[in-house]
Amino acid sequence: MRVLHRRLTLAGAVVALLMVVGVGTALPEAQASNRESPIVQVALPYNGTYQGECWIWVKKVVLEATGRQMGYDYREGFFEAGAVEVSAEDARPGDIIQLISDAYTSPWADYPGMHTAIVLENHGQGRFTVIDSNSRWDGVVRIRSNFLPAAAAARHGRAKSEWRASARDALDAVRLSARYADLVVAGQPEAEDEGDLRGLADELVFSAGRPVLFVPYAGRFPALGKRVLVAWDAGREAARAVTDALPFLKRAEAVEVCAFDPEKGQRNHGEQPGADVGLFLARHGVKVTVARQSGAGYDVGSQILSRAADVAADLIVMGAYGHARVRELVLGGATRTLLESMTVPVLMSH
Repeated sequence: MRVLHRRLTLAGAVVALLMVVGVGTALPEAQASNRESPIVQVALPYNGTYQGECWIWVKKVVLEATGRQMGYDYREGFFEAGAVEVSAEDARPGDIIQLISDAYTSPWADYPGMHTAIVLENHGQGRFTVIDSNSRWDGVVRIRSNFLPAAAAARHGRAKSEWRASARDALDAVRLSARYADLVVAGQPEAEDEGDLRGLADELVFSAGRPVLFVPYAGRFPALGKRVLVAWDAGREAARAVTDALPFLKRAEAVEVCAFDPEKGQRNHGEQPGADVGLFLARHGVKVTVARQSGAGYDVGSQILSRAADVAADLIVMGAYGHARVRELVLGGATRTLLESMTVPVLMSH
């Protein structure tokens, strides 16, 4: 499900939150805050009365407040009444939250989790005070002060995201959640970060058991994965990174696999460094080219960053190297350079 916030453009505001989560619809005339909204004014006197199904009651309230007749479809019905979608953050009193699956919004839809509610107050962070009917399956209208649409959708397996907070050690908490994710997204540690925060990024890529996408702390990155540079050294870690990155690589407009200083690991590379992994990617439908670069004295990390700039890459894919000492993690040279000096997002695997 998704949440749609819909706002009508007459005397009231309708926000339809189609959750998986979606919030959505409102009227220009519904700029008033709190309970000055015409829809709220009409809805409040029904509190404590029997009105039956939530959707039918909300349609009745909208008609009385705005003169607009909502349609029968649980999604299109809002638009037929002149509603527009707004975000959950922008939802105001009188907007309507609709929990519904985008895959099935017809008048005959009937499955667990469907619900319609009118916003009385937006407390932020996805929490609302609402007035709705039939929340306890008894057809009675009630005011609820702690309505969480995302959580309600999640209970019925319809949420696409969730928020977790933990009081335990940060690394342990992230590692635990990472076990059940496809990808971990983390910010690049900043120079002024304290030791524990800086060490978190280092440890995460080696212990999460999942690929980690690091996003630089400086810059904006509106595009990700259109042009990808794969740093290839024919090692196990690099092979793992390429496989983990396949969802990105298959959608990329251009992928370059570059073997850096291949003469230093000729046995692993084979006769033509990068040729075999290029063939592997081509068989997966990746638009790939293969290149080789010798550093002439420059470290591999600096070569990777320079090459990324030359090919206008918006994503770097590479293996992460390091080994544990008694009290610290020692990173490989290229891994350390990229973590400290990345200019575009970097996907690392170990």
